[in-house]
Amino acid sequence: MIKSLFYEKKARLLLFQKGGEYVVDRRPGLLPLWEKVRQEGWKGGFLADRVLGRGAAFLVLDAGIEFVFSPLMSQGAESILKNSNIPYEALEVVPVIKNRDGTASCPVEKLLEDIIDKEEACSLLDEFFQKKDPG
Repeated sequence: MIKSLFYEKKARLLLFQKGGEYVVDRRPGLLPLWEKVRQEGWKGGFLADRVLGRGAAFLVLDAGIEFVFSPLMSQGAESILKNSNIPYEALEVVPVIKNRDGTASCPVEKLLEDIIDKEEACSLLDEFFQKKDPG
């Protein structure tokens, strides 16, 4: 269900609650998921995200999301989900998520590469996104 809705809506991010309510976002990057989880307090349900790296995986834990689907997932994100017993499906798992021009690691992957604690990761994500959005 979540996969078909994700593709039908041409979403980059789809958050789905068991009652049938869902949110679609088509903006690229991690910011939409961070906003939903850290600013709007999204809890539970299912997530489909076009690209899922370490940052998104830590946000999944923070929100208590119960299932994750992603066409592209990093090994770091996969490890976080496995270690936390979060069921997931990934069409492709890559060593690391690259930045938008493909020349290096994504800035968030780099920021969280050695982090294993969810609270520390979420704190770093809050700092990262609050610097980008001073308003």
